[in-house]
Amino acid sequence: MIQTASVQPRVFNSSRPAFLDACAAVMLVLEERGLEHARVNLLKCFNPAGSFFITSFCFFEALGFLKRKMLKRQIVYDHYVKCCYMLLNYRQTNRLRLHEPKISSFQPFRRAKTLGEKYSVNLSDALQIVDLAHGEFSHYVQDSKPLLITVDGDLEKAARTEGLRVWNCKDAKTPPEQ
Repeated sequence: MIQTASVQPRVFNSSRPAFLDACAAVMLVLEERGLEHARVNLLKCFNPAGSFFITSFCFFEALGFLKRKMLKRQIVYDHYVKCCYMLLNYRQTNRLRLHEPKISSFQPFRRAKTLGEKYSVNLSDALQIVDLAHGEFSHYVQDSKPLLITVDGDLEKAARTEGLRVWNCKDAKTPPEQ
């Protein structure tokens, strides 16, 4: 009898930091048509033994995205409230750890503005790239190098071009090893 090793989901924590963009955060709480497999891929890595980081920009952008869905009547009010509660609960229980990018000078903002224009990404995404490339986690290496998780192809391309590790959970079933 041949025994096969079971595939263990990757555990993310402060020594293996993984950052969600707003779209990926929304996928934790809202099933979107056409992204079902991406949600399954992401949820496999969202286990009780680990957690994800999220910037305050992306966290509030995710809440705003849910609000727009409700206002456009794409989800009903009760579902909107439930999704917001789930995100807030993930934050409260530290399954989503809030990370505040250090923007103590105008330089990170200028870098983000330049990246946003160069890659046609919004300022929130550009600030996340700047933070991962130059912030507190930028000195991590190999398997500890921060991983950006997204379903946004433009953000994925921009982050890769800037030398970041990226997992587009829509296109790949598992995160990259290194």
